[in-house]
Amino acid sequence: MALYNDLIQLYDNAKGHEPEGLGHIAPIAHQYGSKKQVVDVTITEDGRYAGSEINDKAEGLTLLAVTEESAGRTSSAATTPHALNDNLYFMCRNNYAGKDGINKSYKAYIEQLGKWCASDYCCVQAKAVLRYISDNDLLDDMKKDGKFATIDDDKELKKYLDDLKKYTVRWRVVSDDPEQISETWKNPDTIDSWTRYYTDYHNKHAPVHEIDFITGKESDIELNHPKPVNLYANAKIISISTKEDIVTNFKGERFSNENGLPQIGYVASQKMHNALSWLVNTQKITYCGRVLVCFSPDAVSDIGDCGFQLSTLFGVSGLDNNDDYESYLQRFKNLVYKGIDKGLVGKHVVIFMLDSSSKGRFAPIMYKSFDADSYVRRISDWYKNCSWYRKDMETGNYLMKPVSLSEIVRAAYGTLRDNYLDVRDEIRKEEIDTLLGVVLNGTPIPESMIYHLAEQVSPERFKTDTGDIFNRIIIAACAVLHWKHTREKKGERDMALDRENTDRSYVYGRLLAVYDRIENAALNKKGTKNEKGYTEHRDTNAMRMWTAYAAHPKMTLMSLQERVQPYLSSLPYGLRTYFQNEIMSIMELMPADTGRDYKLSPEYIMGFYHERAEFAKKTTDDKED
Repeated sequence: MALYNDLIQLYDNAKGHEPEGLGHIAPIAHQYGSKKQVVDVTITEDGRYAGSEINDKAEGLTLLAVTEESAGRTSSAATTPHALNDNLYFMCRNNYAGKDGINKSYKAYIEQLGKWCASDYCCVQAKAVLRYISDNDLLDDMKKDGKFATIDDDKELKKYLDDLKKYTVRWRVVSDDPEQISETWKNPDTIDSWTRYYTDYHNKHAPVHEIDFITGKESDIELNHPKPVNLYANAKIISISTKEDIVTNFKGERFSNENGLPQIGYVASQKMHNALSWLVNTQKITYCGRVLVCFSPDAVSDIGDCGFQLSTLFGVSGLDNNDDYESYLQRFKNLVYKGIDKGLVGKHVVIFMLDSSSKGRFAPIMYKSFDADSYVRRISDWYKNCSWYRKDMETGNYLMKPVSLSEIVRAAYGTLRDNYLDVRDEIRKEEIDTLLGVVLNGTPIPESMIYHLAEQVSPERFKTDTGDIFNRIIIAACAVLHWKHTREKKGERDMALDRENTDRSYVYGRLLAVYDRIENAALNKKGTKNEKGYTEHRDTNAMRMWTAYAAHPKMTLMSLQERVQPYLSSLPYGLRTYFQNEIMSIMELMPADTGRDYKLSPEYIMGFYHERAEFAKKTTDDKED
């Protein structure tokens, strides 16, 4: 129930104070409908038809006044109308009638609207709609108004009308008062009128009054909870079985009858579900059908920043998207390091994840609550330490950029398909969950994932035109190794080449980079330059023998030396001497030979990258000189 309490607290704090650009939370007894096919109908306050407009591409969401039953209805609920704006067939007195000549949908709609208008809470716009539909059929007036194309074929006409009846009708009531908002779904008086009426109506007519599990107070209990997340279609977060005979069997829905349902009051349920819907619509991060949301229920003005901080884990940069990195980087630095997050001091941050367990139900599968300072610190630690150098293609400079969770998972478990690293959803879900635990709980990255990354770092698996994918895998591996080193050593790792590191794998990685560079230097002299100015030639022996080298470095190094020696001899004296001295200085760091030729640890990737980066730096310095 902790999450439910947080959502209700968010509703109470945020309703009417939503940050700019994040939309509005639906009031009690209302929900937002996203249907794009609408019919905007204009009437006067005395109930006269004044025109209509069919719109197949309506933008934005429409606020709908709903009942407990209509908020959770399915598309087949033809006699469960919303309060005012609803599907066209509810407004047709003569059309869409059944075999008995009666349109039951219209009958249910006008009876419900009549009760509202007869109450002390009624408003001008509701009365205007009631006056109009009591004596008129909306479809007939639209026909007279020439809104339909002329269709002679009866079959085609029936199909057209069947399609049209599912359009949402939105009432506009024009008034002599210039300040009166004509759109009923935007008019504050109409919205407030229905909220007060239906809250009172539900309290008087609810079949169950019990202690609300959330508030601890006696309340009218809601038995038919709404569907707050469009992503999961008809699924609910709280539901009961639709089959009366289910007692012990689990059919994908949570409860066998309403007596087992958590006793949650109508108002509490409305606040909880409407706050959840608002969060998902404005703050969600989605992957593999899951929804991840972060918010602070007691710091509404900073709610957008909470979601932004979490989104850094999934990356504006990385394999997914690298278009707007600089603005992203600046925003995060301002937020975390310059104290703009001070509004969160003393507040708490909630992270939860939703997933669908069946067609009829979805549920929170993760819930975590942090004090805001710990949350910001953990996110910023990951952002700072699970990062690696990337080349800016415009300036040519290498910038430190974070590696996203998706990028790490793709690099570790991806299969190359059409120049893209593809990962099955089942694996992606599981591994991203693991990495979320690493970030949020401060646990170590599993060694199995690190070794998967190391296994993927193999240029032999990639064609020449997919070399960029190989470089991205190396970057992901180096970022993870940097995070691991920083966490275990409790200090930031020097990102430059470590010329005193005697780790066996690190040393072998440096040697591999040197032999790759020697052959590249020789081939570059013979190759031809493409239109971008890069020399094109075949892969080096170091790249071709990569996998064998990682598995048996001692034996493979001997073979690599023999193959690269002719290329070394072909280089100018000064360059040849430089490479020979570099090899000699590296070999002096090699641990004593134990006679064993065992597999390198993932640390060799770091040695390779550091040495290669040093060569790139030297080339840049030489050009500047």
